[in-house]
Amino acid sequence: MKKNLVFNLYLFLFIFTMIDREFLFLGIDLRMVNLALGIVLILMKLIQREPIKKESKNYDSNAKYIFAFFVWCFISNISWFWNGLEMQVSPFIGQLILLVNNFFALIVFYQYKEWMEVDKINKLVVFSCIVLAISFCLVAAGYELKDISGSDVRSMMVASENAPDHKNLFGGNYRLAGYAEDPNYASIFFVIGILATMQLKRNKLYKATFGIIFAICLGFACSKTILLSCIAVMLYMIVMKVIKEANLKKVINVVLLTAVLSVCIIVPKLSSFVTLSTMETRFEMWNMASDMFIKSPMIGNGITSFKSYINEQYNGEWYVQAHNTYWQTIAETGIVGIILLLIILYNLLKKEKNNYSIFLTVLYILFAINFETIQLQVFVYVICIIQIMKEREEIKQEDEKSTVYCQLLK
Repeated sequence: MKKNLVFNLYLFLFIFTMIDREFLFLGIDLRMVNLALGIVLILMKLIQREPIKKESKNYDSNAKYIFAFFVWCFISNISWFWNGLEMQVSPFIGQLILLVNNFFALIVFYQYKEWMEVDKINKLVVFSCIVLAISFCLVAAGYELKDISGSDVRSMMVASENAPDHKNLFGGNYRLAGYAEDPNYASIFFVIGILATMQLKRNKLYKATFGIIFAICLGFACSKTILLSCIAVMLYMIVMKVIKEANLKKVINVVLLTAVLSVCIIVPKLSSFVTLSTMETRFEMWNMASDMFIKSPMIGNGITSFKSYINEQYNGEWYVQAHNTYWQTIAETGIVGIILLLIILYNLLKKEKNNYSIFLTVLYILFAINFETIQLQVFVYVICIIQIMKEREEIKQEDEKSTVYCQLLK
């Protein structure tokens, strides 16, 4: 019972801090509490020496690549001994902690997946999105989240001459972020919230109410990447529903990943034809990541090395991520890292069955083109949690069928 309580608290904090990233409890970053609980749960499992239940051969096979990817992220840091860049120690340690937190989360969820109830997870997502929506209201009313229970980060982006794209769907010259810290991350969280709401075992009025609230908040966060990606995902799902041939579906999935990589590689070379200032900056970053990759193609340059590289190029005035998961992975973990990541994503696409996991997996693949996500908990949510949720549903359905069959035999 005590272990179950610790796990439930861990699961709650993981989902909550995934969505309300900058929420502080009495000045404490709850992700650190979550990390400590994860260590406790892993030790409990080791002490009791309970065998890991292998309920899904498909998930187990992909788990090998998932764990290998994270281990390689840690190994690639040996490049810091010779990459010639100046390490910013504090950000490096922070990034390392986030990666360790995600790595431990994978171990915990894999070991305790029999306790991961689908409806419980969806309720936690909805609750966390409600808190994020409340933070939107507070920010819109003029309150500073850091004066309530948040860290000192931007909770709103206002349109300006240098950043004219910060406009929401309702005509306002601002985009809200709240506890998500970034409107783009807030957007994908509210999409996850809408999908989780649709899956809740509650009445239609309840689901419609929160679904509408989250959709309005999505409009105020207004990530064009997310909105356009949702349309692309729906087209993908329609195509995959129409096609019945399994081999052709595999080809389409390969084409999808190839197209994503092609966009990352080819489009920056066409940056001279692009007039959007925000995209020009991103393309410049991607080209810098390309330069880093050439210097250390196999093992990469280590985590946070891109930030150090761009900081060096801009004479210490800019220390930011590459705004592209694939380029950042290539620059920091090399060919080995990107191959492992692509295998993970392909395996997820290959075995998708329910609409929820299909939608979020493809949405993540497209979202990752414009943002660095490996250190974010949403990465674990996509590659691990929703896959376990799908397994749990399948196991439950099989049990129900077996029960009905037994009753018929009687």
